[in-house]
Amino acid sequence: SEMVRQELTRLVLGSTVTFSICAYSLATKGAHLFLADLFNPEHVLHSHRDRLVSAILIADPWRPAGAAFYGGPVLEG
Repeated sequence: SEMVRQELTRLVLGSTVTFSICAYSLATKGAHLFLADLFNPEHVLHSHRDRLVSAILIADPWRPAGAAFYGGPVLEG
């Protein structure tokens, strides 16, 4: 997850294009950490937050309980 976070940070700081993030399963942890950095006013990435177009996290084991989809039931796993 730290490797994903560092690679995303490197890619954003090394370009000027807009970007989206899509992560699956365990890679969502790195995406969560990256997004936390992106919206932290104290972090170097904060000035690039307006370039984020979307974030898609699939099969996220770190999702909040019951957050399978909006208004959905609390699911196992």
